[in-house]
Amino acid sequence: GVIENFPSDFRKGTNFAGKRWSVSDMDLPFVNMRGNIYTDTNATNATSLITSGTDSNLIMSHYEEMGIWVRFYVVYRYNSDLATRVNDIVKVQGLLA
Repeated sequence: GVIENFPSDFRKGTNFAGKRWSVSDMDLPFVNMRGNIYTDTNATNATSLITSGTDSNLIMSHYEEMGIWVRFYVVYRYNSDLATRVNDIVKVQGLLA
């Protein structure tokens, strides 16, 4: 099965130093799952990455990222009885004299 994974900071809606972790209010289209959302409200200025002039397209007021974190589980029959289970481990017992 597939289980949605919401880490603690996202579930609690942690806010710290202009950064926010949260879970979306509604399901995302086509996947029917809620997403984990990370938002950084600190201004980001990437104009230092270019050498000539200033490009206003490299200045952002905030940054937001959304992701889906899931855990996959495969359920199968398991025999834990050592007497009937096929096992590569060989038990060796020495003779006591």
